[in-house]
Amino acid sequence: LKFWPSPLGASCGSMQLRRLLPLLLISILWQVARCQDDDDEEEVEFEELEESEMGEERDVDMDLPTAQATHPLFQDCLSHAEAVETEHGLYDDSQGGAEVRKKQAAALREKTKELVKKESPNFEEVFVQKLQDIHEKGGGFGAPDACDFLLQHFEL
Repeated sequence: LKFWPSPLGASCGSMQLRRLLPLLLISILWQVARCQDDDDEEEVEFEELEESEMGEERDVDMDLPTAQATHPLFQDCLSHAEAVETEHGLYDDSQGGAEVRKKQAAALREKTKELVKKESPNFEEVFVQKLQDIHEKGGGFGAPDACDFLLQHFEL
């Protein structure tokens, strides 16, 4: 194989090629390995970020607008309160009216009865009033707020 004319003959050109070929291959392999290392680091950083974000979804979220977010019963209460919203509508949806508010209050009390382990003869009435106030004034009131209200009401 002759890639360039050699003044010293074909043997000198092929000797130079034989010396340069291993260096060329090493250089190429080194560049490929270096690029793969950079890609691996980027993927790890992305995966770590993704895993940390996923972990925050169900852990106690300190950004929740509730006073009870760190309460040991909060996460269980939250899943019950979200189930009530799924079954009976959003707590802050004023379109449902008084009947929906009563159903939401009764359902929340029923779902959290074993969690709370306390009696309150007026919880449903007080919760319905809270929802009515939210509907009249406008504003948000979600499942975290419902749990905050419940945990405060039962002084847990």
